[in-house]
Amino acid sequence: MKIKTYRAINMQKGLMMVKDEMGPQAVILETRNVKVGGFFGLFAKKMVEIVAASDYPDEISKVHTKEITENVTQPPIPFTNYYTPIFKSRKLQVLYDILIKNELNEIFAASLIGDIERELPSELLDDEDAIEEKLTEKLGRSFSFSGPINLDSPGKVIFFVGPTGVGKTTTIAKIAAFFTLNMAKKVALISIDTFRIAAVEQLRTYAEILGISFSVVFTPLELDRAIKAYKDDVDLILIDTAGRSPKNELRMSELKGFTSKVYDKEVYLVLSVGTRYVDLKGAVEKFLPLNINSFIFTKLDESNLFFGNIFNLVKEYKIPVSYITFGQNVPDDIDIASMDNILRRCIYEYNWRSSSKVTANSN
Repeated sequence: MKIKTYRAINMQKGLMMVKDEMGPQAVILETRNVKVGGFFGLFAKKMVEIVAASDYPDEISKVHTKEITENVTQPPIPFTNYYTPIFKSRKLQVLYDILIKNELNEIFAASLIGDIERELPSELLDDEDAIEEKLTEKLGRSFSFSGPINLDSPGKVIFFVGPTGVGKTTTIAKIAAFFTLNMAKKVALISIDTFRIAAVEQLRTYAEILGISFSVVFTPLELDRAIKAYKDDVDLILIDTAGRSPKNELRMSELKGFTSKVYDKEVYLVLSVGTRYVDLKGAVEKFLPLNINSFIFTKLDESNLFFGNIFNLVKEYKIPVSYITFGQNVPDDIDIASMDNILRRCIYEYNWRSSSKVTANSN
């Protein structure tokens, strides 16, 4: 890898220098304002310093990058006009652009697509199936998946927690319907969401349709009694909780009061992929004390550019993904999470295969 430092009177001229010498595939590693010359700090000339690299290997994804935070003499020209890699394959170029639109780190995306370009035979560089298989394989190394709920003990208890409006109640109904109708398992529903009458009635209606047990509890003691009553008679107990604002410390403390009283349990954090990443991180940080076992990502049908959110959360917190949901239909519109499922719904169907679209019931 060739690394060189350039200095110019403004960002525009500096980037032109990089492009002229290193070409459009150069990567900007760092930029900063510097003072050059002068006498004892006086009369120094302000310049822009750019560190750029070319012929970069896989390790480029580990290089720390920094955005410009200071004013320069002229407005900076977007870096993507200068260091967006140019790949041999039109398909790889399109895929790179889609990854960037999904807010994947530019250097990581360039390294990822560069690896695929080097590893695939030249005759397969425009083969969509071969490219998808390779991308799925490589991204899968950064993900972990817990698979569906494992009924490894009688009366397994699962709490569903998350911010308000992410679709917890509907997700619970889908899972309850799957285990009841598809797996012939006995399921019980418990609601501690006493703040929203509509949510309680919605879950009660689903329980009646499925012919399964349903309870509403108001205190941790009542929850303990309900679980003990169901434990020996059902295979799975799903607990709906009120949507908690991560900023509401009192409500979060109340929720922990419920979960801490149940020792043999799992806790699934339900998150909407359309949420801003900074807010998703804030939610995860607040719910972490509940000992989260798995992520469920919802509303994949309501946002086109969300892969970066999923990828960054899973990579940063090392929490596996169990399910993804993509609509309101019960018991449909839910899938067991896998790298292929996630990529198909947010990458491959997005201006990738013009003649092949993912349907809601595909697996």
